[in-house]
Order: sequence, then C-alpha cells, then structure tokens
Amino acid sequence: MGRRDFYKDLLALSVFIIFYIIAYRDIVFQQSRFFALNLSPLPTTNPRYYIPGQLYWYPGNLGCPAQPNIAYWLQYVFVIISGGDLVLAEKLLASTPLFSCFTMYFFLSNHFPGSRLARFSASLIYGLGPATILNFADFLHWGYVTIPLVFNYILNILEGKRGIRNILLLGLLLSITTSFLPQILSLILLSTLIFLLVYTLADNRGLAYFKGTSFQFILAMLVFIVTCPYLISGGSRLLESLGFISPVEKTLTPLPVPLFTYTYSNQEIANTIRLIGGAPSNHLPEGNPLGFILPIAAFCSLLLPHTKKRYLNLLPLSLISLIIITVIYGIHLQAGWAMWLLNYTPARFFFYPERPLYIVTFAYAVVISATIEGLMQIYINSNFKHDGKILRSLPNSISKSIFSILLILLILSCTFTFAPVFNVEIHQERYCPLPQIYSSVQGWLSSLKEEAGMYRVMFLPTDYFSLILGNPDVFEYTPGFATRYTSNYVDFVYNQLVKGSTHNLGSLLAPASVKYVILATPDPSTLWRGTKVMRAPLHPTWDLSGHPRYTSEGVQGNPLEFARILDAQDDLKLIYLNEDFRVYENMAYLPEISAFSSALYVVGSEELLSALPKMTNFSINNTLLVFAYQNPNLVKELSSASFPILFFNSDIKNYTSISSLSMEEAMSVIGSKKQLYIFTQDQPTFTHLIPIPSGQWHIAVKMPEPIVVDPSMSIIDLEKAQTFIITRENLPAHKPPIYDLNLANYYFYTSIGGNFTITIKGSGALWAYISFNVTKENIAQKQKRVDLPGSGTLTITLPPKSSFAPIINAYNPSISQKIPNNITEIIIKRQADSEYPILSIDDMTVPFKNSSTDGWIIYEPIHLYSGTHNLTITNSFQGSLIAIYNVNDVAEIFKYTNVNYEFHKISDTEYIVKLKASSDVFLSLSESYHQGWSAYMDGEKLTHFIAFSYSNGFYVNNSGAGELNIRITYEPPLLNHIYIVQQILFATIGLFLVASTIVRSTKYKVSG
Repeated sequence: MGRRDFYKDLLALSVFIIFYIIAYRDIVFQQSRFFALNLSPLPTTNPRYYIPGQLYWYPGNLGCPAQPNIAYWLQYVFVIISGGDLVLAEKLLASTPLFSCFTMYFFLSNHFPGSRLARFSASLIYGLGPATILNFADFLHWGYVTIPLVFNYILNILEGKRGIRNILLLGLLLSITTSFLPQILSLILLSTLIFLLVYTLADNRGLAYFKGTSFQFILAMLVFIVTCPYLISGGSRLLESLGFISPVEKTLTPLPVPLFTYTYSNQEIANTIRLIGGAPSNHLPEGNPLGFILPIAAFCSLLLPHTKKRYLNLLPLSLISLIIITVIYGIHLQAGWAMWLLNYTPARFFFYPERPLYIVTFAYAVVISATIEGLMQIYINSNFKHDGKILRSLPNSISKSIFSILLILLILSCTFTFAPVFNVEIHQERYCPLPQIYSSVQGWLSSLKEEAGMYRVMFLPTDYFSLILGNPDVFEYTPGFATRYTSNYVDFVYNQLVKGSTHNLGSLLAPASVKYVILATPDPSTLWRGTKVMRAPLHPTWDLSGHPRYTSEGVQGNPLEFARILDAQDDLKLIYLNEDFRVYENMAYLPEISAFSSALYVVGSEELLSALPKMTNFSINNTLLVFAYQNPNLVKELSSASFPILFFNSDIKNYTSISSLSMEEAMSVIGSKKQLYIFTQDQPTFTHLIPIPSGQWHIAVKMPEPIVVDPSMSIIDLEKAQTFIITRENLPAHKPPIYDLNLANYYFYTSIGGNFTITIKGSGALWAYISFNVTKENIAQKQKRVDLPGSGTLTITLPPKSSFAPIINAYNPSISQKIPNNITEIIIKRQADSEYPILSIDDMTVPFKNSSTDGWIIYEPIHLYSGTHNLTITNSFQGSLIAIYNVNDVAEIFKYTNVNYEFHKISDTEYIVKLKASSDVFLSLSESYHQGWSAYMDGEKLTHFIAFSYSNGFYVNNSGAGELNIRITYEPPLLNHIYIVQQILFATIGLFLVASTIVRSTKYKVSG
C-alpha cells in the first residue's frame, strides 16, 4: 500500500471528525457542563467513589465498591489530559461516537479491503448509531469503541497471524472491554467459538487447524485472566449461574419474571428489531417499513460475496446476531425458555438489551460494508456501465464512484431516518446544559468556610430542579462534585414532608448527616421543557401549582408551598435566600458517626433475632421486641421494659412450662404497654387483610408451624389512643381456644362458659357484638350489639356451650379514617430447600430485595396508601406467623442524649469512636451500606446490619465497663490493591503495544 492510499485513509478519518462535529455540534461547542463528573479529588479506595460492579446487579445498593479497573481510572485520565478543565474532560468522555468510527474503519481496512467508501459508510453507521448516543454520561460506552479491536485480533489469529503481539493484544483488549461492558463478555466468547468452528470446517487441515488455533486462543484467555479485574468475583458468579458451584452467601435470589418484564417492556418490539442500537428512546416512525427492510437487506449480503474469506467472516457475525435477536424477542414476549436463560445462565448478565445489541450493531455495520461492496462489484461486472453516452464518456473509476456515492447516500439516509443523530434537539432532550441554578448552588456550597465535611445536601423539590437529580435525592457533598443518592431512606423522609406528617424534618434527615436542605424556586416560565419521550429539566406535563402532592408523574407542586412547609419545621433554619433557591440549615445535624442509647431491648429466640438486621429501622430504640419462648425470667424482663412491645408467639407449647399466675402477671405487664399485634394463619397459601395506621410499617412473616394463642394474652391496639385487653376467668390448663383477627375485628372462640371481662383504655365510640351458637359463616345473622363505655370495665357473662363457639366481636368505627401513606418492608423466613415465596400486595407482586443463608428473604420497601391492604403469599412452602409493628415517630430516637461519644476520622475508610454509655448502644455510620464496613471493640467484631435503609448499623452490647473504644474500618479485599497495580501495569503494556502497532503500520504504508 503506497503513500497515496495512506493519505486517502487519513482523509477519511478527517471526514469522520467533520461529521462528528456536525452531528454533535451542540456538545462540541457547548461552553457549560452537560453532566457532572462524580470525581473525588484523588483516587481512593472509599467505596463511595467506586462505580457499582457491572458483572452482577445490585438493586438499590449505592456506593457498592467494585474492583478498580480501567473504567474507573478513565475519568481521571481525561481530567489530566484536559488540564483540569471539567467541561473539556466531559467532552472527551462523550467522544465515543468519533472513536468508534476510527476503530471500525481500522477493522474493515484490515479484514474487508475494497471500496474505501463502503468502509467509510459502515464506520459512520457504527459510530454514529443511536446506541452510542443513549447516554453521554455513561463512560462505559468506551467498551463499544473496543469491540472492533477485539474482533480484529480474533480474526488475526483465525487467519494464521499468530504472533505473540496478537495474543497479548487480544487478551488485554478483552480485559479492557470487560472493564466497561462485562455484560457482553459471554457473547464475545460465543462469537469466537462460532468463528472457530466455521473456520475449522472451511480449512483443509481440519483438526490440526482447530488444535493450533485453539491453543492460541487459550494463551490469549490466560492473558485476559491475568489482567481481568473480575477474575474472582466474575468467575464465581459465572460458575454459580451455571450451577457448578453453590454460592457461599446468596446475595441475590433468582430474579422474578416481573422484574425482567418491567425492564424489557420498555423496549418497544418494533424498535428492538431496528438493529442500529435498538434504543428505546429513538423517535422511530412505527409505520415506516424501512426500519425492518434495511437490516434484512444488510444481512442478506451473505448472498453477495464470492470470496471465501469474506464469507467466513460474515457468516459467524450473522449467526451471533440471530441468536441475540431471538433471545431479546423471547425475553420481550416472556417466553418460558427465554426466562429460563435469563435466570439460570450467563444470559442473566445481559440485563439491559442495549448491551448485547452492541454486538448486533457491529455485525450490522460489517455486513452493510459488504453489501455496498458487493453491489458495486455487481455494477462493475455488468454491461450497464457501457450503455448511455454519459457513462461511456466517463472513466470506469468515476462512474463507479458516482454509483457508490448514490448507493451510500441511499443507505445512510435510510439509516439516519431511524437515528436522528443530526437533530440537535434530540441531544438537548438527553443532555442539555446543567441549569445555571445548579452552578449557583454549587458555588454557594463551595463558598462555605467550614471544612469540607462528608455532610449531605438534600435538593427539593426534585425532578424539575436539575436534570441530574431525577429522584428525591440526598447527595454526598464535597467541594466541586456530588455523588450518589440514597433512595429508600429519602423516599420515607420525602413522604413525611409531602404529606405534612412531620414538623421535625431535620431530625429525620439527621441519620444521613444531611446538613443543608436546598429548595429551588426559579421562575417556571424560564425552564426549558422537553418532549414526553425523554426527561428534561422540566417535564412537559409538570404541574408547578398547588400544594405538594404525589401524582403518577412523581411529586408535583408549587415550590413556594414547599417553602412554607420547610419554614414550619421546628429544626430547620433559613440561612440563605435569593430568587433562584433558598437554603435551610439542619439544626439537628449529626456528624457521620451517630450513637443512641437503649437502642434495642430483646428477649428470646436467636432464630427470630436473626431477622432483625434484615429489617429497616428495626433498631430504633423506642421498640421492645419480645419473643416468648421458654424463658423463666420473662415477667421480670417485661417489668423492666419501658418501651412499646411487639409480641411474637410461634408455638403455644412454649408456655406450658410457665404457670398461669406467671402468665397473668406477664399479660398484666404487656397490658401496660402501648401496642401489641398478633396475626395467625395456618395455611401455606393465605390472604390476610390488615388495617394500616399512620407511620412506617415493617412486616415479618415467619414460616412454618400454625399458631394457637391463649385468649388471656390477647391485646390489640385498634388505634394509637385505645387499647383492648380481653381476659377470662378460670383459665384452663389445656386445649386453649383459637384466636383470629380480621380487619379491626376481634374474634374470640371458646367452648367453655364463664365470665369474660373487656377492659377499655382510652376514649372513643366503641361497641361489641355478642353472639351465641354461631360459626364464622353465620356470625352476621346472629350477633347482638352491646354498647361499651368510653373507659372502664364491662363484664359479660356467657353460658357454657359444647357444640358451638360464642364470639365476642369488638369494633372501632374510626379505624377506616384516612391516614398518610406508608413505607412497608416485608421479610419472610424460608425453610431450607423450599421454594421462594411469591409475595403480592393488592394483587401487585413485590420484588425480592435479597436473601441470606439463614433463610430470611427481604423484599423491596413499598409504598402503601391509607386503608386496608390485601397481602397474599403463594408457593409450595409452609408458613404460619405474620407479625406487624408500627413505628409512630422515627424522630423519637433523638430524644435520648445520655450517650457521650467522640469520633476521629483517620481516613476515608477508618474511624475511631469512643463511647461512654450505661446501656446497650446502637451505632450508625452514615456511609452507604456495604459488607466491607466492619466495627471492632476490644478485638471483637460487632454485629453489622443496614440502618435507616441505607447506612451501616452496629450494635454494641455494653456491659458497663466504662469507656468503649470502637474501630470502624472499610476492609476492601487484598485483591482490590492487587487489581490496582495489575491494571496500571498491563494497561501501560497494552497502550505500548497498540502504539507500536500503529507506528509500524504507518511506517509501512508511507514507505510503500
């Protein structure tokens, strides 16, 4: 290849730059930032700054550390290249379409030589396809750039170019690609296998070729394994998904069908087949058939090539594309085989359909190039070029070029009809400049003279305030950047605010170390509104009028109404005000480490105690949890308690060892507490109706055995101000009656007569229905109303009956009153080897959150509106106990101030805490929860759990030994540090090899 060809290639690359500038001119010439780089001042091992692990999905796990890799360091590389100019660094990060054109042109030049225009058009389609413009902020798209390079060296080895350079570069490129897009690793390996089989069948050497080439690929895989940052975690996950090994600790249950249904239902089926990216946000005309015709015509290019080499390259690409499309269709249609693949094979790693479609887009661009080249060859070999005066008068090269240009223009016009990349408004809908108000807010935060603590800032009212906020967010803040939000916790706080359920917002935000609440109050008329398809700074249907409220679009309302709510909070202080935003300081602000006394008082079973760390907010110190197993000191322990009681009873046999007198004493103590809920059920599949008072609910479901509860123990708080205690004289020592609860009704079954006493505490209009000789079915026809006094004692005498059970039915008419929405968390105990229960609330399936080896299954927190809700648990497993406790006011935890403590921040990953407390202590570290955080007291590791839905909680069992010294540290595995050195070393080697290859190729072309 001579100097002239080299300059033609250089010209083609220059034209790519021109096309990129035209297509993305709004990004190239933009003077302000269009997304925020979430960078700490320096690289750190703090999990807060790591991108989440991409090889497996952590739902709602924020700040979860992944092994350091190229994807993590790339941001810093561009910041260094740009000289610290973040605007320029963001533009460099968003330049993936341009570099995708370069790498695709390089691949086609090596393996599909022919018309330069064919290579150019295919590279343009690949680089500027919509798959690469879905998300400029997602720098993982740099993995898209490396795909042509990976396949280049795969084909080099297949074609016999087996130098050590090809082996090293293939291994390194696989490692780099996996750092960005681990979801497509299995597809690349599958593609390699298909290529190898096709080449083997076409080679005369047969088995000898297969052995020699396989050995080269094995060497490349060894290089990949040595340099891959997912060597341990990814390998174990892969083996788990294939069933070869059992997980040491199950962090995720098999994901249910509804979760995938939600993910893939967003991909319109008509858009998915349009192979150029398959982006759900493309503005593709549904009725236009060209979106289907063009891909089909491209893949029909298998009929065009007449050379063996080209056919061998096109066939595997077409096969892998067909496999990917079939799987995506199956998932979209919820076919059983597709869902099996998604749950039990490496296909579960292809969580987002855009990722596997990157391979399809690559294959599409290759066959487009082959199609254009093939059609041009047909034209050249035809007699048509000799007809007509004009064509006869032109040299063959000119007529060929004219035909090529017309053909390319036709294909490009069809392609970009479905990828409106040259429409600036499309980019604006995705990534318009950050609103000026955001810069003003960051400027205000940066102007603070205090030390840049790890405090957090809550932005209100959310979606329209800034494009990058999106949801009710609490951002961790240090000067110059904002990081991830903690959604579950914020949802609860936000709910309390919008519904006007709290006057202590600062106290609710204190566990998250939220120091400032910033409310945006710009003029709504000045905010740009996008289209309905894409979220923009202001949604076109957004209603910024009226009181804050929940709608199908999220929380809407007048910002000034938010201001009135914030002004009314007892623990917020307005400290800054301008026309665009106002700032409130949290007067209840706590530092990153917070401690509260009397965190938890627990009696009973260790098995049931194992559920506590799974429950959000279980450790709030106004809760006493009593598990009534065999415990001779039960009465003494209950008498010393000073908090509300949640009473679990799993088996009446546990009470046989306690005398009737002791139990009556115990129930007298229980009766002095605020509330007690007991629900029973004896069927594996059950539906239960539950009244929801105000506050935050936690539901625990314990399987398996049925419950029989003595009526003398029966107490239920029908509303916060009223408590019923129903006791019975002459308690028999055997065969206690069965207790049941439905809505606000109390059913009392007994075949033994006697005097029954109803004691009413509190006030309100109450009555009871007394029925005789009834069953559950005919109770409505045989009940007699008896009015009850507002307080005091009413004694009712019932005659003995042996055939039917009399029923006392107590009602509270105010139970149906409207109450605020609630956040509910549900936990189920599963027996070993039994199926996972499917939980539904009001016929809506609740997704799994995670599970643990001790059998507890945790579901995602959900919002429940006021009223009665239908809970259904179905599956072939046994179960019996459901217990519910209502936390009335989370802010009560801040009433306890008898803990003296101080903490010292040693580094981002280590704290020293000194405590002086007279009772057990609950310790909260306001870092996003991760198993890597540990706490030690006198060398003993403390119990670690999730607190406040997001943070790291530790329970300190204080024996009154005086001052307690606790060390809290994040313990990243040793592999993390090894990976850092490994990635830097092999990235340097890889860059040197690539650079030397380019230089050598350039010298060869120029000298030729």
